[in-house]
Amino acid sequence: MAKRWTEEERRAEVQGWRASGESMARYAARRGYTETSLRNWAAAEGTWSGAPGLVRLVVAAPARDREIVVEVGAARIRVTTTFDAELLRAVVAALSAGGST
Repeated sequence: MAKRWTEEERRAEVQGWRASGESMARYAARRGYTETSLRNWAAAEGTWSGAPGLVRLVVAAPARDREIVVEVGAARIRVTTTFDAELLRAVVAALSAGGST
């Protein structure tokens, strides 16, 4: 049976991953769980801190020059079709957590 992680344990794992400088996949494998679990815990971290857990996406340009705007609280991030998905996830998670990484 899979281990049931408490909120405090999940939060500690996310903070440990951020402090490690490792990729999600490497950190999770080393700690004995899946990258998907760590990704979900990091995404949910905004709800632990009381920060907004949802972001609003707005298409800001025609389809051929597609650009989206990601809003997290007062922050706005403009993203083009050539964005780095892992970096965007990390930025949104950091902003959702109130900037404390």
